[in-house]
Amino acid sequence: MTQRPSAYVLILANLIPVAGVLLFDWNVLSILILYWAESVVIGIINYIGNDEYKRASLFVLMFRPYGRIMTMQIAILFGAAFVMFFGSPLPMLLILIAAKIVIDLRLHGKERDKFSVAQLLTVEAH
Repeated sequence: MTQRPSAYVLILANLIPVAGVLLFDWNVLSILILYWAESVVIGIINYIGNDEYKRASLFVLMFRPYGRIMTMQIAILFGAAFVMFFGSPLPMLLILIAAKIVIDLRLHGKERDKFSVAQLLTVEAH
């Protein structure tokens, strides 16, 4: 992935909760709930807004989230161990945000690369 200014903005946006916890006494649990709520909203938008219910069978739609659900359950178990070991939820938040940054950067890079290829193909077709 080439370096893009938008990637730096993405990283900074993901670091806002860390600054909030460290500098402004934000509640870590509230931030985690916000992240989980974000996943629900994205799922609803994909289901309704992108008409997934028209393109996929009910069986596929019912079982598609289980990969993410299993990942979340494993993260919760390991997260609880981290919280118990360190006596604070902050290390778990830092790990969650670091993982989110890595995943967001990969997806952002793929999206930008796909857009660049599509734009190139459009220009070549004309």
